[in-house]
Amino acid sequence: MIAATGFELLYARVDMARDEEGGLRLMELEITEPNLFLRQGGPRAVERLADALVLEARGR
Repeated sequence: MIAATGFELLYARVDMARDEEGGLRLMELEITEPNLFLRQGGPRAVERLADALVLEARGR
């Protein structure tokens, strides 16, 4: 799903559900999330996000 956007994304959330035949259906593709669900991401979520942003800013 994310590859289909045509962008190299640092963050994305993909919500999918199964239809009546068992196939996957896209419900939502979110590439901007103000909250980022950092509280649910575990004890190092903020640190991992910050590290990823620094790497991206430095051009990896």
